[in-house]
Amino acid sequence: MKHRFLLDENILYFAIYGVDEHDHADQTSTELVRRIGANCHRIVVNNFLRQRYWVPINQAIREGRRPKAMEPVSFIVQLQMNSEKWSLELSDCPELPEGVVVPGEDLDIVRLALLAQTKIVTGDGKLRAAVNGSPVLGLQALTPGEALVLAADS
Repeated sequence: MKHRFLLDENILYFAIYGVDEHDHADQTSTELVRRIGANCHRIVVNNFLRQRYWVPINQAIREGRRPKAMEPVSFIVQLQMNSEKWSLELSDCPELPEGVVVPGEDLDIVRLALLAQTKIVTGDGKLRAAVNGSPVLGLQALTPGEALVLAADS
């Protein structure tokens, strides 16, 4: 079964640097991104999220920090050039249902997930709790490890 994943930009950071949400060495997100590509799953993005994906790359460039796990620029370029890997959503995202509260910085991520009706993959425990604790959303937020199990499907 093919899956569509909405990767929070922190997953890209984890994949690039081979770390977890505590900056400890961990290849889970790196392997997740590799499996998504190898097993023909798709990454859901919109223009806003594509721009956010550049944040960890630009930060690394400013700090002179070299990626440990992969070359980030070629990763982004490769994904953007392969339309079979992206699911680009251009429609306006819906508002959250009344009473649903998510961390402010993650509002656009959840709204995009609502539009695409897809799983959110994030290292942010507060975001996962907000999404998974709001059944009215009809969404699921996964850790990188949980998503890795799904991405193993070919």
